Amino acid sequence: MTHLVDLHAYGVTAERGFLPIADPSAGIPATNSEWHQTARDLPALIPSGKIRSIIEALPEFRSEQLETEEDLEAAMRTLSYLGMAYVWGEPESPSALPARLAVPWHEIAAALGREPILSYASYALWNWRRIDASGPIALGNIALLQHFLGGLDEAWFILIHVDIERRAGAALAAGARAQAAISDGSDVEATAALNELGDALDGILGTMKRMPEACDPYVYYHRVRPYIFGWRDNPALPGGLVYEGVTAYAGVGQTFRGETGAQSTIVPCLDAVLGVGHAPDQLREYLMEMRRYMPRKHVGLLEAFEAGPTAASRVESHGLLDRDGGIRRPVDDKAGGIVRGDMPHGACPERRLPHLRQRPANEEAGRRPGAVVLRPEARQIGGGREQRDGGRRESRGRRFVAGGIVSRIVGEADQRREESSAAMADDGDPRWVEA
Repeated sequence: MTHLVDLHAYGVTAERGFLPIADPSAGIPATNSEWHQTARDLPALIPSGKIRSIIEALPEFRSEQLETEEDLEAAMRTLSYLGMAYVWGEPESPSALPARLAVPWHEIAAALGREPILSYASYALWNWRRIDASGPIALGNIALLQHFLGGLDEAWFILIHVDIERRAGAALAAGARAQAAISDGSDVEATAALNELGDALDGILGTMKRMPEACDPYVYYHRVRPYIFGWRDNPALPGGLVYEGVTAYAGVGQTFRGETGAQSTIVPCLDAVLGVGHAPDQLREYLMEMRRYMPRKHVGLLEAFEAGPTAASRVESHGLLDRDGGIRRPVDDKAGGIVRGDMPHGACPERRLPHLRQRPANEEAGRRPGAVVLRPEARQIGGGREQRDGGRRESRGRRFVAGGIVSRIVGEADQRREESSAAMADDGDPRWVEA
């Protein structure tokens, strides 16, 4: 029986990927306009050092007047930016959010099926506009709707993700065609679809590699990232963050994760199509937890892909997988490379990702046959070299865009970012932790 995944049923298109089908409105919504205007003014208000008193003085937020998805997402973006500014916009972090902010934030988040904290959906998916409405959704023709401090580095960091999300639409559509072909036993059509998926990934990697053009690692860490930290395992909030007035939390501090590219649904969907699994470890638990922060429809699409056949299972059915999960003789060079996980070292989106080694899925309990399980190993340190470890041969030039991580600083910026990280450690600021 043909496995059909209808992208449109989940609000996803080949042209836009996970970006909304209609462009986010660039105007200030009439409902709760004071809140939206204050959020837009954050770059001017945060430097005053009084952002908390400014937010506390806002009128009551009227969430009952929000009806459409656009209304809810615009409200979620505004409340999320104001919420993060309230926590991180002044030197000392508060232990609680006032009910005036916490209650509507929780209500809107619940209506959208997410947590009341800034997530990738509000930070990137619903945070852009086209400069020329008739032009493409692409770098050079997109701008941010909402900032914290403003500036080129902050805008570029987010806009890179918007461009990636748009490009991913072609990969998702190709993945759906690949699963349909695999379920029908059509290797020719499946190979063609996997080649198209590979072409789309080339475009995504091309965008990733542009990150250092306008986002300096030092500025990113000191001016951009502080405002997207979460409350989980954060020494600045040892008891989490209390949402005053939210009865569901009963005054207990909450420990939500901060915004991260791992909350994008692109790579988990491609993992599902290709048959890339993950060993049962903390990384896998973290990636599963990220689904709490994704839009519900996007999680639905991911689950639809996970219910379908994989490219790895089809390759295995032809007897082309060796005992270590590698491909002996791919039907097509590019398609085989995608399933194997081949990727040039220079194209890796994050050179600090741990090296990943493939193992057959049947070695891991609970994994379906034909999956390729990726295990974290030593850090990537060079291209093309091979070493033996426990009798297994690994290529340090082989990489796969796995782990649900779709973004971060790339290429030549890596060394500069490590230097920035070392500089941060010298600051003594307990908030400088990973979200």
